[in-house]
Formats: sequence, structure tokens, C-alpha cells
Amino acid sequence: VTNVEWEHVDCFPTSEELFDAFEMFVAQIRPGGALVLCGDDPGAARLKDLAPPGVAVLTYGLDYSNDICAVQLVPNAEGG
Repeated sequence: VTNVEWEHVDCFPTSEELFDAFEMFVAQIRPGGALVLCGDDPGAARLKDLAPPGVAVLTYGLDYSNDICAVQLVPNAEGG
């Protein structure tokens, strides 16, 4: 999950309805599966504690509190 931001307002009239959809998605992960989240995004990070038993949770991002953290980032000559 890269981010949980209120979008698709035609389908999810409120931000909580959108979050509920992500919560239902997470609930479908089978034991032995994994939930991979961007730990830098507050919405995605809210899902961390909702993983079903037996589901591994892995966070990534720029903050050192994530399981996988990007370090020593250097832009290339084209700025990317």
C-alpha cells in the first residue's frame, strides 16, 4: 500500500469509507502472506496494526523507523 488518501470520491463519499475499503482489503490477506506498506504515509501506516494473525508486515520509506529505508539518495544529472 503506497498511500491511503481520500480520492475516488464518487465511490467513497467520506475518507472513513475509503479507509474501510483498505481495511477490508487487508483483512483478505491469508496467513503466510505479507502486507507491504509505505511507513512514511500516515494513512498507510494506520493499516499496520490491522494485519490478520500470521501475516507479515513490512514497511518501507525514507524514515529510519521503517523496515526498509532508502539512504544516500543522490539525484542523477537529469534530476531524477
